[in-house]
Amino acid sequence: MSRTVELSPRQRELLADAVATRRDELGVTQAELSAQNGGRPSLATIGLIERGDRASVRRGVLRDLEDALRWERGSVEAVIAGRDPTPIGRQEPAPESNSEPWTILASLTELPEGARYPEIVGDDKFFQTIWDSPDAPEDDRVYAIIAVTSHRLKKSRHRGGARAAAAPSSRKEMDRA
Repeated sequence: MSRTVELSPRQRELLADAVATRRDELGVTQAELSAQNGGRPSLATIGLIERGDRASVRRGVLRDLEDALRWERGSVEAVIAGRDPTPIGRQEPAPESNSEPWTILASLTELPEGARYPEIVGDDKFFQTIWDSPDAPEDDRVYAIIAVTSHRLKKSRHRGGARAAAAPSSRKEMDRA
């Protein structure tokens, strides 16, 4: 077995897309991805792979890449064969209702007595605009608010700073992010 894997242009494209997508899911920059795995693969290698500029890659680098992206072994081979990678610890979909995250979400969307907006909306004017959308079902409004919150958190992490290191632990901290 060769120590390097030769990648066709199509395989490079598949790998580049999968790596960039997974890095985005993890909410890390290329530099952070490399650093959190002890500099392996290097920042330069990650950049080359994401741009599709790496025609051959050592198997050890692919293992390092899987580790950094928190993918099961064999995920890179799956990707270049046109299949999905397998994140480590992939969980089954949450059961219907009464699962703790759903219970927490339900409590955030309950309308407190005398309040116009639920806790998930708070004083955020943008969230209030989303919540007041007359044609959107509640599930869609909640999803939009969560997506915006996630985007704001990612932006704050990419800017750096003390707050970027940890996810907010309360609704008030998310409002400030």
